[in-house]
Amino acid sequence: MSSIVGIGAVCSLLATFFSLIYAGSRQFYHLAVAGDLPGLLGRVNRRQSPQNALLWVAMIGIGSAAFAPDAVMVVFIFLISISHLLILYSFIRLRRDHPELHRPYRAAAGAPAAWAGLALSLLVVISCFRLQLTALSTAAVALLILLLHYQLRRLRMFSSVK
Repeated sequence: MSSIVGIGAVCSLLATFFSLIYAGSRQFYHLAVAGDLPGLLGRVNRRQSPQNALLWVAMIGIGSAAFAPDAVMVVFIFLISISHLLILYSFIRLRRDHPELHRPYRAAAGAPAAWAGLALSLLVVISCFRLQLTALSTAAVALLILLLHYQLRRLRMFSSVK
């Protein structure tokens, strides 16, 4: 039984690895096309595949292999939880600020479920810091630097448009 569970775990890890590479490269590609990342990442090869974005995501993955696996997992969970916090906050704010918008799909339980998800995601973020303070401090600083860079690029882009 342990062999079957082990094989299932390895297959799950491989599937997760490939889906992370696919999703990450698409994010890099679309952010580059939008002008938020260098244009090099927004180029496609002759088969219309974002090859440069795929290579960058692969390099990040290879670089993360140099760190302890438990630290890398906690950092990934932290980043996913931050993403959930931002999505749920956006959902709540959009519902509050623009209740008149047409919504072809309704979220089950609406804003109360979003608030509950927000609270749970915040608990996960706090737990991550308790597990890996050093790794998450580094990740949080890197994330803040990237967000600052993004905001400065946006301000520069909007100030040049008149």
